[in-house]
Amino acid sequence: MCLDGVVANENNKHASPLCLPESSWDELSSGVLSSHNPDDVKAVQDGLKVSQSDSFGLAITILARDTVGSIDALQKNIEGLVPFVSKLSVVVFENDSKDGTRDAFKKWASEADDSYRVDIMDCEEAPECQFGLKHRYDGEESKDFFLSSAVGKMADFRQRVVDYVKTNEAYHDYSHILVMDVDLGVSLSPLGLIHALGKKSDVAVASSGRQPWPGSFGSLTPQYDFSAFRSIETPRNRRIIWLHQKFCELAPPGDRWRNICDCISPMMFMLVWGHDRGSGGEPFPVASAFNGAVVYPLSLIREADAKYDAGDDGQRCEHIGFNLSLKKPTYVDPKWSMNVKPSKLGGPSGSAAMMNILRVVVSPKISLTIFLSNFGCMVLFVYCVIVLSVHLLYPLWLKVLGGTQFNDAALFMDHRALHKSGSEMDVFIQRKRKVSDRRQLAKTV
Repeated sequence: MCLDGVVANENNKHASPLCLPESSWDELSSGVLSSHNPDDVKAVQDGLKVSQSDSFGLAITILARDTVGSIDALQKNIEGLVPFVSKLSVVVFENDSKDGTRDAFKKWASEADDSYRVDIMDCEEAPECQFGLKHRYDGEESKDFFLSSAVGKMADFRQRVVDYVKTNEAYHDYSHILVMDVDLGVSLSPLGLIHALGKKSDVAVASSGRQPWPGSFGSLTPQYDFSAFRSIETPRNRRIIWLHQKFCELAPPGDRWRNICDCISPMMFMLVWGHDRGSGGEPFPVASAFNGAVVYPLSLIREADAKYDAGDDGQRCEHIGFNLSLKKPTYVDPKWSMNVKPSKLGGPSGSAAMMNILRVVVSPKISLTIFLSNFGCMVLFVYCVIVLSVHLLYPLWLKVLGGTQFNDAALFMDHRALHKSGSEMDVFIQRKRKVSDRRQLAKTV
């Protein structure tokens, strides 16, 4: 067994780190960690010392509603973690499902072996946790959809799960809790999680769930969860944060725009991308982040008495309130990576997404601001392309087609000469004659 951190010994001097080939390192880390990188190997070995100790226990908490199609992927993720941790449980809070989600979890719980347990929470006030609640993305939730909460009861339900783990005797010897989204349906990246524990086991660490930016053809893959992200304010980013706040204040408190604006704001993109690009691959501190999964030390949650909330107006992502109440920075580990499916965007889809788009369209203040900001960027981009084309690409084109010397063609584009002559071709011919005369004179001399 090599998952105890032993790299090699006298009998096996050429063993790969953890006795895993490079292909397994790649697969178990979503293509981020390498057995050839000593820093990666050390962080994973340090993480295994934490996760395989007798004092470690990991409770993975799940909120589920109409997610029966995601349970198979979740089960594979859980069973993939078993070799890496000493104690493992899945705590499920399911409510108001209509697709058989609760029955599917019960079936899984009955079939699970002794290496982990599946714990399905009950609700004393509602049998089978059937509260009769509308979905938070449902347009029928409120008479005025735009003023209804985009967060819904998520904060209450997440807090309910955390309190259950904190007070349940079955988890008294567990050290960490992992909060994750069940509906992503992608690899949890077990080596990435162990890497995060090896780097920062005593603070909250968020994953680096990524998704290709629409329209970038895969060239931009930022962390996808802008709604849960909050940067620590510094003199360098203070103005950007202020601009983002003003952008969100285009609608009054309580409006769904206050929730949508985080995902649309170019300032938020700058903050997220700036942290990620400037991290050097090391965990970096933020005020709040989620990106699909966060691992918390239970001791930190108990010490801070952390609470989930949806903000004063019910529109703030519930993870922000919880992370801020920890009173310590949350770290994002770029090497705990999860590759979110491009075909499955985070947040609402279908008619619910169209309602959010409608919120932007029907507000002139919001739609005009977005239009002008995008139009200004487009004008700047087009101007740069035109300048590049006129002063570089066009002279090269003349050289290729007409055999013209590049320097001569560049002279043709001199705007000062164009103002002195009535014909562009006359200017070009004059330049050619002057250059030719100088060359002839040089030969004569």
